[in-house]
Amino acid sequence: MTDHAWDDHNAPPHTDDDAPPPDPWDPWDDTEARLVADLPAPKTYTGPVPVPDLPDDDGEDHTSWWPVNLTSLFAGDHQPPKPELFARDDGQPLLYAGKCHAFNGESESGKTWAALIACVQTIRAGHHILYLDFEDTADTVVTRLLALGAKPAQVLELFHYVQPHEPIVVRGGKYTPGNADLAETMDRYPVALAVIDGITEAMTMHGLKLEDNADYATFHGALPRRLSLTGAAVVQIDHVTKDRENRGRWAIGAQHKLAAMDGAVFSFQIKAPFGLGRDGMCAMSIEKDRPGQLRQHAKGKRIADLHLDSHTETHALSWRLDVPESGDSSGETVTPSRYMERVSRFLEDKPQGMSKNSIRAGVTGGNDMIDLAIDLLANNYLKTEREGQRVLHISVKPFREGMAV
Repeated sequence: MTDHAWDDHNAPPHTDDDAPPPDPWDPWDDTEARLVADLPAPKTYTGPVPVPDLPDDDGEDHTSWWPVNLTSLFAGDHQPPKPELFARDDGQPLLYAGKCHAFNGESESGKTWAALIACVQTIRAGHHILYLDFEDTADTVVTRLLALGAKPAQVLELFHYVQPHEPIVVRGGKYTPGNADLAETMDRYPVALAVIDGITEAMTMHGLKLEDNADYATFHGALPRRLSLTGAAVVQIDHVTKDRENRGRWAIGAQHKLAAMDGAVFSFQIKAPFGLGRDGMCAMSIEKDRPGQLRQHAKGKRIADLHLDSHTETHALSWRLDVPESGDSSGETVTPSRYMERVSRFLEDKPQGMSKNSIRAGVTGGNDMIDLAIDLLANNYLKTEREGQRVLHISVKPFREGMAV
């Protein structure tokens, strides 16, 4: 870690609407991946095929710049990464082992409940969990786990709760005693799921700025990415800005929060508030799926509906992670390209440009599919311009269903 990663930066936070065009040299730019998300799943290699013998170990010490031996990728049993944890009620998992994920949403949007349900499922499967809590207390978290159906003995054996109050690394790249404790914990337990609850608080504890891309890259390498390299599925629970119109697809702060995720990024939207004696529901939508194995199981962007039901008298809690009935409130079967044409036609008649809320109000269908269409039309078929506090979407050229994206 170099000193410059901790320098202060004054660049204003980015928004999704004023993001630059995709950069072919940027390995984190997933624009192209999102544009082809509806293509068939990649096939496995048909190998084994002849490959040169390039051993990783030639008797010399090397850095991470030494070429990686790719032989295993051409073995006959090689498979692309598939989600393995946090299953919907139909059995479809949503989290990838060894990848970093984000649960983003407003306060009380259900994102922490979703992470705890993933914990309960992992506990029931007999696997270990590391829960790094920068926001709450053990009493609250364990009480919720038990309410969701975890058994006390299982929690004591498999759920490892940590409440950090000091950083694991400080300015200049010096590690603290806390780092040794974290390393020992990861060595002692084969963690399948690691949850980081409270990214804002975690970054602040480490003296890092939320809106700074370099600072987030430093944090991501020091904690989330480090945890994922052990093979654990990592979930970051994070807040979104209160500005719904201009919040983009990532959490509050740096745009690199989205770019750094090599698993999936989910947003949470409240449909019915949950409380004691009151049933609630929130919608989970996919904002990014780097491995590309989830979108085929979504309705538009919507991947699951989380139901939390509290008995009116006993307050007994039950939950379901349902397949969404439809990503489109009209009930018709539609494709992203059909929504793209709807949005394009709407904007063609509005040369002055329209805000996202105005597009949602003026285009028939569900907001999830409309937002996906706007994302897919970006750069090639529409552009954005800022007018005061508003971001306007302006048609560049018409799009019609059946055209190449």
